[in-house]
Amino acid sequence: MRRHAFRAVPALLIAAWFITGFYKVEPEELAVVKRFGRVVDRGVPSGLHYRLPWPIERHDKFQTTTVYKMGVGMITRDFLRGIPSPEELSLWLTGDTNILSVKVMIQYTVVDLASYLYRMQSPQFLMARIAEAALTDVLGGMTVDDAFTVNRPLIAREVRERTQARLDKLEVGIAVSSVNLLSIDPPNQVIDVFRDVSNAAADRERIMNEANGYANSVIPRARGEATWIEERAHADRNSRIAEATGEAARFLAVLEEYRRNPDASRKRIYLETLEVVLPRVKRYVIDRDGTEGFDLKIIDLDRRP
Repeated sequence: MRRHAFRAVPALLIAAWFITGFYKVEPEELAVVKRFGRVVDRGVPSGLHYRLPWPIERHDKFQTTTVYKMGVGMITRDFLRGIPSPEELSLWLTGDTNILSVKVMIQYTVVDLASYLYRMQSPQFLMARIAEAALTDVLGGMTVDDAFTVNRPLIAREVRERTQARLDKLEVGIAVSSVNLLSIDPPNQVIDVFRDVSNAAADRERIMNEANGYANSVIPRARGEATWIEERAHADRNSRIAEATGEAARFLAVLEEYRRNPDASRKRIYLETLEVVLPRVKRYVIDRDGTEGFDLKIIDLDRRP
């Protein structure tokens, strides 16, 4: 009995050794299987799987659906905990030799697990150095004013594109999801001076906008008034021309009648003139009494009952 029991022990050990080849991959994970250190399966999906027991084969699992974060210009662990990082980590030089404090957060995922795990040691550290170099190149090509204003959205986009291009060239299996520019500020020692300059620039823009707004309101009104005056002048000219034309036509008609019958025309013109003039003139009558001397009776015909 003992002999049979001792003979079964090796078989049980071998069976237990083979059983250790079973492994489970969670839904958010991928696994890589290596045989004597060489990758034989680069992406084992979720579920229950089997590989040859150690030391022939081994597997490594990693969460590939998780979005990881890495900070540039700060200590990522401290930032996520709300602990400020040393300022010297975030200082960069611009193209016009000004110093800025810039903090960037990079989000990335693992798209090639085998390359990420075995291509090189510490790919996160490598990506951080690549992102720092990209940020240095981007800021070195612009002025401090551009970095604060018009080129602010450009910084994150350029850093992402340059970092991803370098990672693809090195084949480390990382895909940069996004690059967020958390802050871009002057150093603490000169921040008050920068704020004064920024406020002055803002005041300049405000005054220019107010001036442009005033000009935009005055110029159309002046143009409208000029158009109105011009149209009124045209209307007055046309009215005067029409009136003069009518007067000329009337005069020619009178002249034609005068040529036909001068006496009648003169008498008619005389009477028409009296009709116009007499109502505006005071009329007086001198009455003589028939004696050598005579008394003058002046009667105002306009006031008689």
